[in-house]
Amino acid sequence: MNLSHQRLTFHLSTPDQVGEPICVAGNFNDWNENGYQLQKTESGAYEGAFDLEYDLSKPIEYKFLRSRWANVELDEYGGGVPNRIVVDPQETIRAWVPRWRHEGRSHLADLLPLIRYHYDLTLPRSRKKRRISVLLPYDYDQQQKSYPVLYMMDGQNLFEDGAPFGSWEIHKRLAVLAEKKMHEVIIVCIDHAGTKRVEEYNYIRHYLGEKGRGHEFVDWIVDKLIPFINSHYRTKAEQFYTGIGGSSMGGLISLMAGTTHPNVFGKLMIFSPSLWKIVDIMYDRFMYLPLVSFNQDIYLYAGGREASNMKGFVQDFYDRLTQADPANDRVHYAYNEPGRHSENYWGSEFPFALKYLFY
Repeated sequence: MNLSHQRLTFHLSTPDQVGEPICVAGNFNDWNENGYQLQKTESGAYEGAFDLEYDLSKPIEYKFLRSRWANVELDEYGGGVPNRIVVDPQETIRAWVPRWRHEGRSHLADLLPLIRYHYDLTLPRSRKKRRISVLLPYDYDQQQKSYPVLYMMDGQNLFEDGAPFGSWEIHKRLAVLAEKKMHEVIIVCIDHAGTKRVEEYNYIRHYLGEKGRGHEFVDWIVDKLIPFINSHYRTKAEQFYTGIGGSSMGGLISLMAGTTHPNVFGKLMIFSPSLWKIVDIMYDRFMYLPLVSFNQDIYLYAGGREASNMKGFVQDFYDRLTQADPANDRVHYAYNEPGRHSENYWGSEFPFALKYLFY
């Protein structure tokens, strides 16, 4: 072990916090929350300089917290942040923390969306009923205004604790967005079909022996679900205010819905789409014409630690989409190098996509 002595100097800016000291914890003090305390110099500004002994063979990693780990730093939308790394220990470390966890919470409970459930909508062919969960702005019942609507796939994984593959936690993220007045969107969460999920989200009628019923599913959303939602809630029903989104196969079926019904969906939130399922038509220029002809806003996302071909497919799709109409500036591609194919990463990206599409 090659130990070295070094003085680290921190300058931290953050929205002013009252009553709790701000500390630095890292691998240099075994992540002890009671280690190094910064001094407040003015409103929202903290400084500190500490003498450390550390192993030169390892990077210096750290985080800021308000007194305890239950109050650790967050990103601006309430998401967790990776460990910070000291690039040059000789230079003053200047940092910004936009938000803090509070007693283990990333959000204000009073701003959580209202959730209403519908169990009686029946899908075609199977004739089975499907649960629909509607997330309304927390102040929906105190308002008379109408709202845009975002229809999302894989409803079981979007907001419930204990979801088998994890949760996007969009209810908590909407509560954080509410503090910024960016919560005024109705989110309609459509449960997937369980063991028939791939079949229902597959738009190609036959693919490597798999059946595809995506056409029927999209038609059901357009012909049955959307009219139902518009008749039961105060919605802005125009194309410009109607979005659809999802991840993986849910991202694929959302993309195909936007392609085949561009007059219905004006906003597309497409995360980690399974584009290899439609490789035979992906390179057909006619697939891109509706997406650029109807002035749709499109948010694409891919992670660098997903399947090896994910980045290439999404990048290629984005390139072809922008080439189809070079003047179109309504398509955004977000790439996250450490991003995995999981609900946690999709949930972290959700606030950025919602802001881009609706604000």
